[in-house]
Amino acid sequence: MRDDGVRHVAELWGGNSFNFRPVEANYTTYADSVAKFASVAKAKGADVQLGNHPNFDDSLEKIAKLTARTSGQRHPFVVGADGVQRILTVQRECALAARAKLRAEGGK
Repeated sequence: MRDDGVRHVAELWGGNSFNFRPVEANYTTYADSVAKFASVAKAKGADVQLGNHPNFDDSLEKIAKLTARTSGQRHPFVVGADGVQRILTVQRECALAARAKLRAEGGK
């Protein structure tokens, strides 16, 4: 996408929730997948984060801001390359924390 002549790269992480069976292997797979995705997003220079659930990433609020935006205002979906990496790090760390909790409870 381009905004005011500046090129941006969007990433779409579609796994914002754990809608899988809560076993260690699934949390490990999720954590590994988000780490791989973060690596690709970094290599491609992704600086726009999109999600498939607008209630998780405030997309509806961002769209409202976008429609009311005036010239020179920051694009509400552009979070920067560091922002994208932070978001994906949180996703991965949540999976690792859920896995650790499961282990502590004696789950498999």
